[in-house]
This record gives sequence, C-alpha cells and structure tokens, in this order.
Amino acid sequence: MNSLIQNVLFLKKWWPLRHLLFWLFIYLDEVLSFIGIIAPYEEYFSVIVSFVFDAIVVYLNLYILIPRFFKNKNFPKYLVFTVLSVVILIGGEIIMEKNYWQEEQLSLSFYIHIFVQTTVTLAAAVAAKVLKRAISEGKLRRDIEKEKLSFELQHLKKQVNPHFLFNVLNGIYIQSQTNHKAVPNTIMQLSDLLRYQIYDAEKTDEVLISKEIEFVKNYIALELMRRENTVVNTQFLINNPSTSIEPLLFIVLIENAFKYSVSQNGKEATIDISIVENEGEIEVKIDNSLGVQPAENDNEGGFGLHNLKKRLELLYPDAHTLEVDVTKEGTFSVKLEIYTNELHHN
Repeated sequence: MNSLIQNVLFLKKWWPLRHLLFWLFIYLDEVLSFIGIIAPYEEYFSVIVSFVFDAIVVYLNLYILIPRFFKNKNFPKYLVFTVLSVVILIGGEIIMEKNYWQEEQLSLSFYIHIFVQTTVTLAAAVAAKVLKRAISEGKLRRDIEKEKLSFELQHLKKQVNPHFLFNVLNGIYIQSQTNHKAVPNTIMQLSDLLRYQIYDAEKTDEVLISKEIEFVKNYIALELMRRENTVVNTQFLINNPSTSIEPLLFIVLIENAFKYSVSQNGKEATIDISIVENEGEIEVKIDNSLGVQPAENDNEGGFGLHNLKKRLELLYPDAHTLEVDVTKEGTFSVKLEIYTNELHHN
C-alpha cells in the first residue's frame, strides 16, 4: 500500500491521476451535490466556468510563476504576479458570470465565494507542490546518504583483509618451519576464511551469526598455530543460529586481543572470548592479559577500535553499546552489545 501511494505521488506516469484526485478534492462538494440529481443546466455551467478559471490560476502559478520566480527565490515578483493573475482571472470569471446571468450586479456573497474559492484552491495547489518537492528532495538526500554509507562500509570492511591476511600468512610461515606437515591443512583453513570474506562478507550486507562464529573459530585456530604460551578460553552460546548480523564485526576485537596479549617473562598470555546471542541481542565480551598497551586509533595493518566504532555508528546508530576498559589487574576488557531486533537500517 505504501509503495502504491508513493508511486501515485511521485512517478511521472501517474501525474493525470494526481491532478484528477486534486480537483475532485477541491470540487468534492459540487460533485457530491450532483450525484443522483438532475441539476439545472445553469448550475453545471457555473461549476465548469469556476473550474476553468481556477485551473488557469493554478497551472499558471505551478508551471510558470513558481519555476521562474519562486524557485529562484525572487519572492517579491512571485507575489506581485500571483496577485495580478488572481485579480485578473477572478475579474474574467465575474464578467462571464454577469454576461451569462445577464445581471448588472451580482450579490456580495457571490463575489466573496469566487474570491475565497480561487485563493483557497491556489493555496492548496501551491502547498501540495511545495510539500511534494520537499519530500522528493528529502528522499533524494536519503538515497545519497545510503549510497555514501554503502561505499564507506565497503571501504571499511576491505580494510580488515590486509591485516588479517598478513597475520595468517605469517602463521603459515612459522608453521612451515616447526610443523611443515600441518601446512596443507592450514592452507585449507585459510582458503575457507578467504572464501567467507569474499563471498559472504563482501557480497552481502548481513550474514548468519552461525557463519560469523565459524569464521571466528577458524581464525582463533590459525592464531594458536603460530603462538606459544597463549591460552584461549571460548564460550559461544547461540540460541537462534538464523539471526543475521553485519559481517566482520567481531574479528576486529579478537585480532586486537591476540595482538596485545603478548606473553612476557614466561607468563602465559590469556584471552577469554564470549559471544552470546539471545532473541536477537548479541553480547560479545573479550578479556585479554595486557602485554602491549593498545592505542584506540591504532590502524597498523588493520582498522582498529576507532574504525570499528565508526562502523558501528553507521550500521547500528541506536542499537549498540561498546565499552573498553583496562582493569587494575592489567586486563584489557571489551564489551560489545548489539540489538539486531531493533530497526537500525534506513
């Protein structure tokens, strides 16, 4: 129903229907009074004459005065020519009515009726024109913003790939020196990850959270292949695997956890990763022992927390929270909540 109304209001091919509906609205009282009644010919003539002069006033204003003066913000000239056109055409209508009715003087109520109807009709037509133009311009601005948003999101998503690919290739290099028999399997895992990024993440706006979790699991496995003294504790509780989410959101936080949880002085680096989904609400909690102090706007090889925040603001403007904290115990803690059941797409 909404799309039909929008088509009638804005598509060019529907303009005859738009104009017909407008004039039926303006002359609704006369139309209803004639339904089922055989009115005298004189009454039909008066309505037709009134319609013709009203139409001249309206279309002269819409298609000549508004484009020439109003749109150029030459409001004084627009006002002067509008008043002149109304006076002249009302005068012409009065002369025709006098000649037809063959009366020297018409009643005062007749003059008031003509003036009020003509000015109200013109005001309604101009208001409809201005409102339609404002809605069209607003829709155009929203379309431009959506295009800009789509381009920016694609750019931000692509920024993940070089950093991620660098880490994995570096892991394969280390593995080839320490456990070369495992390299083929690792390459297959890398292939699966790249396939996910190319076909699922890059070519669609949303993915199933179950696929995103599988991607995260594979990434963790690859990271652990090239690291020593690193313990990762994971919890994945997904109540509805068909929940959709924007791709490649969690990986940024997990990359940072591995990057900054470098083991020191023989102590194990620990990373706790929890992703819980319940009725469209997703909670991601990541805690890691802090071996290197992270910078919020660190973009080295990736796009960091700064760009993640920007991406979340674009994708879930009123449907997410992101908290970052460094505890006294030296743990870097991140908590991300996303509410996918809220309307965050315009």
